[in-house]
Amino acid sequence: MYARSNRIVRADDLHELINEVLISETYYKESFTSYKRVIKQYFLSLETNISATVLHEPFSRYTLIGKYQLNITDVMQEWWRKLEQEKERRIKIAYGNNYRAAVYYYALNQGIRFLEGLFQHYPDCFHEDRPLPPFIPYFRSTTFLRNVRTLLGELYKNRVDRQLIVSLQNYFSGFSDKSMMSYFKWHHWHYAIRLVAELPSRLSYLKYSDRYERELIEQLITLNFNYGPFCHLIKEKMAKAVENLDDEYKKEEQWLIYRNQLALIPEVKKQAADNQMPSIRQQLLTYSKRKRKELRKRRSLWSKFPVGAIDPATGRYHFQVSLTERQLLFFFRVLLEMKILVVDTKKMLFAFIADFIGTPNREHLALHSLLSKDTIPSQQVINKVKQMLTSMLNYINSKYP
Repeated sequence: MYARSNRIVRADDLHELINEVLISETYYKESFTSYKRVIKQYFLSLETNISATVLHEPFSRYTLIGKYQLNITDVMQEWWRKLEQEKERRIKIAYGNNYRAAVYYYALNQGIRFLEGLFQHYPDCFHEDRPLPPFIPYFRSTTFLRNVRTLLGELYKNRVDRQLIVSLQNYFSGFSDKSMMSYFKWHHWHYAIRLVAELPSRLSYLKYSDRYERELIEQLITLNFNYGPFCHLIKEKMAKAVENLDDEYKKEEQWLIYRNQLALIPEVKKQAADNQMPSIRQQLLTYSKRKRKELRKRRSLWSKFPVGAIDPATGRYHFQVSLTERQLLFFFRVLLEMKILVVDTKKMLFAFIADFIGTPNREHLALHSLLSKDTIPSQQVINKVKQMLTSMLNYINSKYP
């Protein structure tokens, strides 16, 4: 193996080491204590030789780290398979009384520490997109879930928004769901471990403070927690705060404030909850920029068309008339026939009506609906438009005689 002869570690070397220990099962206490020293020293030697090689041959580190990762993982997969066989023989294993299980258990623990060390010290050389081996959550889930419970408990004590807590809870629960584990890769697991370990220490100085929740959100953005539901929740919070303002200029200014605040938040590079998605900060910056642009467009429309209203949900400008769709079409037909209204084509007129005019029953008129109803009007429609025009004439005669 590399630690002994400057060669990349081979599976046979490690299997041979384990087999030597398993043969000594008769002398359990003495052999197991010696075995633990040997296997621990073995992995320490590997780490030392890797460091020395990377120092003297830096260009070979990508190949070196990759091969160690793959070879050690293959060996550990075999150990895991044999441990599973031991578990099948005994439904409940007491490791102190099951020598073979204890050997595999200790070897897997040391191997996991070795792989985690490689990932921590050489993240750019590590194949982080490889599937996460199933034995890692098995050995690390107890500590991980305990840290998750501690973190969520702190959030509850500090009265963090329940939706925010649920978002984090749903994210972490995926790592305890066996049906989901096949989808996770090394970087997912490493990110979750780091997140649950770092957040409490980053927030400890603000316990029971009014700034606790805000700092939590900023830290999640710094750590690039680009988990979809969390991103959606923050967008909702920003939009709701803006909509509560009563002035269009203040709303636009608030989106600008959000952009400036987000730009000042530092961001840890090369880590993410989902490395297939843009960073959480980038998503929020793009969203705030788009929302501010929409507000500016709404104000521009308002200055051009002082009559009407803007739908706050869609940003669509329109004004409403107290006519039905068919009455509106007949009224415009009269305007066209009398050449009071001049347009190039009737379809252009209908497109304008669909974009900017609404009726009491239908706020949004569809172009295809207008075209289909452009037929000879019924007598009821004609009478209604006549009545409207007569009322207008009477009003003019009485107001402006």
